[in-house]
Amino acid sequence: MGLITKCDLRSPSAQFPYCASGEAAIVFASLFGLVIFAHSIQAILYRRWYCWVVIMAATWEAAAFATRAVATVDQTKRGPLIPSMLLIYLAPILLNAFVYMVFGRMVWYYIPEKKIFGIRAQRMAMIFVGLDIVAFLTQVLGAVMSVDKTGKVGPTGMRIYTAGIAIQQVFILCFLSLLIKFHILMRRGAGVPERSGNWLILTYVMYFTLFTITTRIVYRLAEFAGGIGQGKPNVLSTKEVWFYILEAIPMLLGMAVWNPFHPGRIMYGLEGDFPKMSREEKKAMKKERKAQKKARRQLEEGEEMMTLREH
Repeated sequence: MGLITKCDLRSPSAQFPYCASGEAAIVFASLFGLVIFAHSIQAILYRRWYCWVVIMAATWEAAAFATRAVATVDQTKRGPLIPSMLLIYLAPILLNAFVYMVFGRMVWYYIPEKKIFGIRAQRMAMIFVGLDIVAFLTQVLGAVMSVDKTGKVGPTGMRIYTAGIAIQQVFILCFLSLLIKFHILMRRGAGVPERSGNWLILTYVMYFTLFTITTRIVYRLAEFAGGIGQGKPNVLSTKEVWFYILEAIPMLLGMAVWNPFHPGRIMYGLEGDFPKMSREEKKAMKKERKAQKKARRQLEEGEEMMTLREH
């Protein structure tokens, strides 16, 4: 016997547009649990503490599928379905943030100038993580608004959430230009010679992860475009198999692919991560930047005075 004790699609309180599989949810909760375990061990082993982002993403996914399994026991009761939906909606953007964080360190590790298109590696990571936060907050707002008190999906929240994932995809395309530029530079031999090995593996892993995230975004855009929450569900929302093929599997692969090709193993040593600055060093850098700005301003004022005198 399966886990389902009650599934009545004719009931007005039916939580799924299909009889959901509790067994499938348990399997994926377990698989994401293995990813959490592997990433946690590797973060400690390689001392790469920024990996907490992908660990959190896998944790949200595991929790989402665990609560989904509970929700399948009686599919006419709301139960834990709402938190499950919210976690599934939001976990992928953490994987996106992890990609941005790893790429910034790739530029720091492999490129002698430590910048691409004039953007320094650390600032690059900060910019894209910041953009990711914008997309995340938009998706949080939409995801929260999308589920009403009865557990049904509302159209207004779905529109906001859809806008959030569309924004996320735009940022991915912008980021892709940097990744392609990095790929070209390394192909031309612009990287640090003694660190030239294995950069291509990390680059392809990054392409693959972006592909899994994009697959999931396209799936959600296509699903919500069908009018979910407005009484017009399409085949993507009425067949559970698409949820696992286009949502669960891409996210699992996008996180698990980093285990055999962990950035801490490939970009080893202190240079494999951004340098940790003390509080005094940060204050000194801040003072230096202020002094540079003041010097530039004085120079510009001096040039203006010279121009006025000449006239």
